[in-house]
Amino acid sequence: MVLSALIFVLVLYAWLSMMLSGEGTLSEKGLGSLKYFTVDSNLLMGAAALNLVREDLAVLRGTKNKVSAAAVRLYYAGAVSVALTFLVTVLFLSRIFGLWVLYVGANFWMHLVVPVLGVCVFCIFVREYRLNMKDTLVSLIPLGIYAVYYVGMILKYGLEDPRTDWYYFCFTGIRTLPIVLIVIFLVILGTSLLMRKAVNRT
Repeated sequence: MVLSALIFVLVLYAWLSMMLSGEGTLSEKGLGSLKYFTVDSNLLMGAAALNLVREDLAVLRGTKNKVSAAAVRLYYAGAVSVALTFLVTVLFLSRIFGLWVLYVGANFWMHLVVPVLGVCVFCIFVREYRLNMKDTLVSLIPLGIYAVYYVGMILKYGLEDPRTDWYYFCFTGIRTLPIVLIVIFLVILGTSLLMRKAVNRT
């Protein structure tokens, strides 16, 4: 519960810092920051963490017997989403921008600290509900929604527009995009399955 509360505070602090300063690579001031999956995944993780704190408090007060399955599923989706943020940063974006510049300002918390905390808290401490394949597929929904938005922006404005392809997924043209999306999907599916196995290990 304490670590979940910390995650919520860190997400709130990082997002407010980014909105006010826009400091760092792949950052933007104001609500324009919401175009980044980094921000969206962290906000989802923060909301899931806050919800879990609320449910844990209810258990401590005796008004609930245990944390609800819905709260665990939401936390699962948040942890999977920030895990993707971490992996894309390390495995792909670092090749374009360099690794350390991606940890400047608010992105230090969003690209590194919150993902590591979120995944560790979920895999180590969550035991109230055994996850199944349906839960794994549900955890991929945030990525699916974001993919529709990202592709939609490219199709609407084109690759030449600076408002599109901020993650450089179309690094050799539009034909690269489907390959990148498939690879990302397979990576996040594998990550989600590993996290489910960690939670269901006992």
